[in-house]
Amino acid sequence: MAWFVGQSLVVIVLAFILGVVVGRFSARFGNVSSDARQHTDNAPESDGDELQRIEGIDPAVAAALRTAGIRTIAQLADSDDDAMREAMRAAGLGFVPSLSTWSRQARLVADRDAETAAR
Repeated sequence: MAWFVGQSLVVIVLAFILGVVVGRFSARFGNVSSDARQHTDNAPESDGDELQRIEGIDPAVAAALRTAGIRTIAQLADSDDDAMREAMRAAGLGFVPSLSTWSRQARLVADRDAETAAR
């Protein structure tokens, strides 16, 4: 039993250290540039609201997508990951972990909205 407790503590400590390292890495490379903040401050609220329905899209990310020409859920659903990554890079945004799910989420939202409108 003591062996199990000792091993569990080692795993917990290693997980904590890994979390700290990943947190510092994402803080260093995930900062929003002043240009992206400026786009967010100057952007109209209503345009970004639709894109922010997608999990992982905050105001800065929505501003970057709008700058790249992706303004609606339907456009997001039709976008490929490379175009979205390039939009994030151009806006000075770092690693965005949920980016690969945005087009699928947007397709589900667009389909649900179409069903609701058809009723």
